[in-house]
Amino acid sequence: MNRSSTDHVDTAVLGDDVQRLGGQSNADHAGAAAEQPGGLSIRVSDALWGVLAAVLFAYPVWQAFAFAFANSDTGWQAVFGGLGWVRWTLLLVGLVVPLALLAASWWITRGMTWWRRLLAYATGWAIVPLIMISVQQLVMANPQVNDIVLSHLLFGD
Repeated sequence: MNRSSTDHVDTAVLGDDVQRLGGQSNADHAGAAAEQPGGLSIRVSDALWGVLAAVLFAYPVWQAFAFAFANSDTGWQAVFGGLGWVRWTLLLVGLVVPLALLAASWWITRGMTWWRRLLAYATGWAIVPLIMISVQQLVMANPQVNDIVLSHLLFGD
């Protein structure tokens, strides 16, 4: 096998930036990485951005709990009383969606510049209400749920 002279040069790709580092990864070069088992390197800035994003994504998670358990001023609470599966479905989706988007945003943005990270987290956070509203609309498509919500809202039953 013929090996070319460029085999010893590693390429680190971070976002749109490509750097040739002569055998060193970008994290090793910066000296800020803690090597984890399995080859995963997490820098201090990655961890700090993860904490910041968790705070940002805590609001949609809190909203999921509030919606499922403390939302007595809408027809949904009447549905929750009679159809328990609705509460648990919406709560599960309300927890899974923000947490999955948080994890995906964090994973995708590791090693990116601060403004790219902020943009990715804001995009992920903005997607949460769209998904939640879509799921609520799917639940409302169930005729039994729709009848209960509308009768509660229109007639106060």
